[in-house]
Amino acid sequence: EDEEVTQAFEAVRAILLPACTQVQHVVKRQHPSQLILEVGKELNVDLIVVGSVGHSALYRMTIGSTADYIAHHARCSTLVARTPQAESGATAEGVGENFQVLFAHDGSPAAEIACDQIRSFAWPASTHVKVVRMLPKPKLVADDETYDQQGVESHREKLGKLSGNVP
Repeated sequence: EDEEVTQAFEAVRAILLPACTQVQHVVKRQHPSQLILEVGKELNVDLIVVGSVGHSALYRMTIGSTADYIAHHARCSTLVARTPQAESGATAEGVGENFQVLFAHDGSPAAEIACDQIRSFAWPASTHVKVVRMLPKPKLVADDETYDQQGVESHREKLGKLSGNVP
């Protein structure tokens, strides 16, 4: 078992080293969710990345989901990666042609941190990042009224700066 774990780590290490300065191997035996959260806290990490198998809702309700638990209980940002669907252009081996990313940005400090993290990834040149900017609706505006034009223009300018389309 230990030999298999070491071989698996070496394979992942070979993949990650070109993009990282250090890859550390941690081996402990305990519940996966608790282990990942504990190690993340001990190492003071900024981001936890986990894969998701994609079990049914019934499975998640009865057994639970490691990725879901981590995403809701981690003290830092989390990235949950799923097996790509054939139509996405991505493959299980990595990001493919025309990889599509949707970034939801609401102007909050957490969204700004997420923006910095997204910028730090070494995306392939063919990656398409689409940004959805969520505008807060004033509480005094009736549901059937639209946002004021000045507010829309202000947010359009911020979105342009975020996406790099406006200086």
